[in-house]
Parts: sequence; C-alpha cells; structure tokens
Amino acid sequence: VYARHSSEPVNHQQFIKLIEPVVADALSQYRITRTASADITNSISCTVLGAFAFQKFTPGGIGLGVVLASMLAKTLAARDFILGETIGGWYYSVFPPEPSLATTASVMVAVMAALAAFAALSGVISDPIQAALGLHRRRLHKLLDHLERDVSLSTQSSFRPKDQYVARILDTFDMIKSGLI
Repeated sequence: VYARHSSEPVNHQQFIKLIEPVVADALSQYRITRTASADITNSISCTVLGAFAFQKFTPGGIGLGVVLASMLAKTLAARDFILGETIGGWYYSVFPPEPSLATTASVMVAVMAALAAFAALSGVISDPIQAALGLHRRRLHKLLDHLERDVSLSTQSSFRPKDQYVARILDTFDMIKSGLI
C-alpha cells in the first residue's frame, strides 16, 4: 500500500517511523474491544442468571448485587425473627426488609470480584460465539481497512471500534435499573 501511494522508492526507515505509531494505536484500540467484549459477556451473563435463578431483571453486577443483598437481608431477618425462622420467612415475604448499606456494599464487592474473575475467563464462552457469528473476522477486516487507509493517506490511526461504548451503555443501564443514578 505504501509503495503504491508513494512516487519515491520505499524508504524502509521512514516507513517504520510512519507505521509504528499507527499500528501501536490500532492494536491498543483492539485490546480495548477485547475488554469491552468481556464486559458485555458479564452483563449478558448477569441478565441470564438473574432471570433464571431469581426471576428478576439484573442487567449487570450492580443489579445482581442488589438482588442478592435483598435476599441476604431477608434470610438474616427471618433467622432472627422472634416467632421463629419459618414464620419470619412468611412475614418477610410479605414485608421485605431493606438491606443495610454495609450489607449491600459488601455483597456488591463480592459480586464484582466474582465477575472480575469470570471476565478473565469469559473469552472461553464469548470467543467461539463471536467467531461463529463472524464478529472477529469483521472486526479484523475493519482494523486492516483502517490501517490501509491510514498508511495510504499518512494519517493518524483511525480505527475506533464501538464495542467499548456498548459496554458502557450496558453499565449505565445497570446503574439506572439499580437506582444508583
């Protein structure tokens, strides 16, 4: 590409100086998409887990933490109920207790820690799905197209995938749903 768009013979030193920052920035942007993919997988996993395990809409770790904190508060309140745990369970089914801020915060920290560990391994789940859907191929072709355009026009890296914005939108939706915003 560089040789086609340059009327002079290829100066390899100049080419390396031109291409190195462009490639480094493009690869940095690609790494961001991989992190965003893990975040999106976590959000989808939390939604599925909340739907099937708790019959609640939990679009992310914060929502899942709030649901688990409420369940923990109900269990602890029923256990300490004056008329016994069974009657306490019935009572707190009708009048659910509010979890304390400390309980909610500690459960959220535990959920976030578990999700961080899951994010490290989520590629095992999401990569085959993305490969089957052709997302990897399209993203890599887009990266190469942008690199070709940047080299031919001698511009800065123009590769800016949108995955990270999707992940942040899902996180914002999680915070709105959980009442933190």
